[in-house]
Parts: sequence; structure tokens; C-alpha cells
Amino acid sequence: MRWLSQQMEDQVFLSPAARLASKLLYLAGDSGKIIMSQAKMADYVGVTREVVSKTLSEWRRDGIVILSRGNIEIQDHEALHDIKNSKES
Repeated sequence: MRWLSQQMEDQVFLSPAARLASKLLYLAGDSGKIIMSQAKMADYVGVTREVVSKTLSEWRRDGIVILSRGNIEIQDHEALHDIKNSKES
């Protein structure tokens, strides 16, 4: 019940970028790698694929993630934590 409550709170109060950062950190765990299409990630986060694509592209340029077809590798966990905790992402 607590997990569901947290998910609903995130959906209402967090920006799309903060929600994406949160989900990436959760899914990557210790490995820092996620195997998932951007379309599936968009469904999981509750945004459009275009939002995921644009946000990940910006983060790639900033050196936060490495992208390849169907793969996301986190390079800067601290930056994602900052985005997740930011009120204006």
C-alpha cells in the first residue's frame, strides 16, 4: 500500500523529468543499466515517448546517461538524484 501511495504522489507532484530520474534509479539498481525501450519507459513513467526521448537526449549531452538501442546506462547517479529531488526539473 505504501508503494502505491508513493507512486500516486510522484505522479501528481513530480515533474516528468523528476519521475523519469526516479524510475531510472529504481530500475537500474546497482548495475546502472536498464534494458527497456523508450516507449515502455514512457508507459512506466506516465509520459509520452517524445518526452522520454527528449529528456534522455538532454541527459546524454550532459553526460548523465549513455544511450543505445533499448539500453540506458546511468553514468552520473548523483545528477539523477539531484533531478529527482528538484522542484523545477
